[in-house]
Amino acid sequence: HSWMNRINPSTQKYVLEDNNESNSVSAILPAYFYKFNELNDTECCFFKRKVFLLSEKSILFVILLLKLSLGLSILGLIFYKYKFRHNKTLYLFWEFAWLMLISLLIFPHQMAYALLYIIPAEIYILFYFLMTLKQKKKLSLKFLLIFIPATVLMTISALSGRDIIGNKSVNILNFYHFHGLMIFCFLFFLLAVKPDDIINPYKNIRIK
Repeated sequence: HSWMNRINPSTQKYVLEDNNESNSVSAILPAYFYKFNELNDTECCFFKRKVFLLSEKSILFVILLLKLSLGLSILGLIFYKYKFRHNKTLYLFWEFAWLMLISLLIFPHQMAYALLYIIPAEIYILFYFLMTLKQKKKLSLKFLLIFIPATVLMTISALSGRDIIGNKSVNILNFYHFHGLMIFCFLFFLLAVKPDDIINPYKNIRIK
């Protein structure tokens, strides 16, 4: 019974998480749109975190709706151009990267160790960068709009260790749920850069 209570994601302590170090939807949305009664729910750092406040019933409905939408999006990717895929391996990796990001957002209490799940998405975007640069043509606006923020996000994430940038800086990143918001950014990057966007300019290049 004790073990089940510890791992059950539907228990009360995981429905609305008042934990700055967690990066799931259950923690990100309440941080910006819900007021906890606990004393540690204070506004600090440089800018106020609260955007506007929702009732408990409303925030629970939004969280449930978002989780369902994210879960259904997996099916959308699986069936996307299923019969017309030029490179099934790259599509499979694209789907895998998406699945890892979705799992971080849907399942509650995703702490720092779970952020390794971002790596497949980062590898996919880096692969897109390398293939685009290999083309040796004028870089498109789309490339720059993805390359600049993705590079900044990955750099901050790589340096966000307490022994590197200090406790205060890490606490600020956690307060604003930087890594959770980063997950949403990489979902957008994966949507913007589909496998065909990588393969089409290089139809004569065999990607193993």
